[in-house]
Amino acid sequence: YIGDVSDKGYTYAHHQGILAMQEALGLTDDQIIIKRNVTEDAACETALRELVEQGCQVIFGCSFGYMDYMAELAEEYPERKLVCVDSLCASVGEGFLLCEALKKQAEGMGFEEMVAWLEESRLHVCHWFTVDTFDHLRHGGRVSGAVAMLGTALQIKPLLHVDETGHLQVMGKPRGRRKAIETQLSLMRQGWTPERGKLVAVGHGDCPADAELLKETILQNYPDADVHVAPIGPIIGAHTGPDMLAVIYWGDNR
Repeated sequence: YIGDVSDKGYTYAHHQGILAMQEALGLTDDQIIIKRNVTEDAACETALRELVEQGCQVIFGCSFGYMDYMAELAEEYPERKLVCVDSLCASVGEGFLLCEALKKQAEGMGFEEMVAWLEESRLHVCHWFTVDTFDHLRHGGRVSGAVAMLGTALQIKPLLHVDETGHLQVMGKPRGRRKAIETQLSLMRQGWTPERGKLVAVGHGDCPADAELLKETILQNYPDADVHVAPIGPIIGAHTGPDMLAVIYWGDNR
């Protein structure tokens, strides 16, 4: 872990996933080794070597900064199955891809086939976000102070997406919350490919009522969609601000 589970945010969320995995697979505590507060430098390589030497069969590196170290280690231990897959997704979108991968595993998909499926499928996970204010985008450097001031005056609700490199980009500036949500639904209508899967995720930043309303609207238009609502944590929330709404689906308009 890059941090500690006590952060009640990023690391805590990953740890909840580990606990769910432990329960689902019937693993005992001594079958799981956790390393906390591992920095994205030589300490990462040291931790990885220790885990390999301790006989770990599956290693989860819960930070993007671990990726190069894990890739190098995979070449050094060819007898082990060490694979690095950059999801190129964010937050609820990453969870979306993981849920779909678990379905494939339950259907009997093997290790190598799973890796190939993840790398082929990840760019078909479409993320469309709208945020309520420019404040957090301004603090994060995504828009200038002048743009934030003008956008606030005009009641613009920024529309963002995760691009093909995994970065968050501002894509539109609809005026008003209602128009922003209508734009999200329009984008889903244009690009949704249910033949890949009918799962749709609605993410929200502490606005569950709005998320449930968006879910209901999606189901009115697509009764066969499998829509799930999920809150984002404080780490991602610090980037988007409160009242963020996201729609994630399989599509061809990422």
